[in-house]
Amino acid sequence: NTKLSEFMYETPFTMSGKAHAEHVSEQYKRKTVLVVTDSFPHLLCRLPVASQYDIIVSPLENAIEDIEKRNVVLETEISSRNPKTLRQVLQGSVRLQVNEGAVAVCKIFLGSYKEHPREHIQQLCESIGTFLTLCRVALAQNKSFIESDDDRMFQQAMESGFQELEPVISSLLRKVVYDADDETSDTNTNDDDDSMSID
Repeated sequence: NTKLSEFMYETPFTMSGKAHAEHVSEQYKRKTVLVVTDSFPHLLCRLPVASQYDIIVSPLENAIEDIEKRNVVLETEISSRNPKTLRQVLQGSVRLQVNEGAVAVCKIFLGSYKEHPREHIQQLCESIGTFLTLCRVALAQNKSFIESDDDRMFQQAMESGFQELEPVISSLLRKVVYDADDETSDTNTNDDDDSMSID
């Protein structure tokens, strides 16, 4: 990369003062962007910081980012076709006991979707839909790698986990329905967006 002049780091926080929340509905994130006086690559290893600003990421936006990160991991593993690492990612994605996060996100935010900005809910629905699709593709790919009884048992466990996970998430996705009246209310609530920038 060239002409890099902005750098960012993230800090999780909650309104109660704790760094990490017990529930996704309370987990915020602060993205601090540092702007340096010049750009990298540079003759100097370090450059002074000219300015900085914070972007506050709401719990809903934070949840969307987490789902999208998981999607990137799944896409990477599907492309790499590495049975060992694919199985690790599958286990962390389709087992309901392990991946309660995706279900919790859907229950909390889709269960009260009209209380949140429409664009963010739609983005969450798209990300979750992509997540389910990638899980199906990963399961199909892993099935092609079966060589032993242990492999077959693992595949059955993953398929069973997905069969528990998918109906719960899909039922919540189907409940998200907007009508013409929501267009007006969504326009009126744009000023109360979930995200904000602090100079």
